Amino acid sequence: QPWRGVLPHLDKPHNLIREVAKSLKQGGLFFVSMPNIFSLSSRLVFLRYGDLPRYKAKKDHISIFTKGVLETTILKYFDLVEKDFYIRTDWIYFKATKWPEKILLLLRWLLPKKFKELIGYNVVYVLRKK
Repeated sequence: QPWRGVLPHLDKPHNLIREVAKSLKQGGLFFVSMPNIFSLSSRLVFLRYGDLPRYKAKKDHISIFTKGVLETTILKYFDLVEKDFYIRTDWIYFKATKWPEKILLLLRWLLPKKFKELIGYNVVYVLRKK
């Protein structure tokens, strides 16, 4: 299940990244999944409330990887092979989303791949050790 990422739950995720980099042979693959903080719903909630939906106090996500943090930490040891987005399509999630995101979810098959970032629940990275 791609939504079971570990890094956002760790208080020192960079230690794990370094250990994985040490353990893998050159060219070895590392799969990383984390909440998509760049989705339309995350952006709107952040603009309105100054918080990210999956990083509130009652949640257990504590480490955030912005694009800049990803570049200076993970991409220090790994090359990005692929980036994709896990899109939740279950009815409970669909009911909870706002209309702009519902429209994107309904049209997801017709939209270019770059729009997946707006509706993806999790971002999934496939990385290769340098």
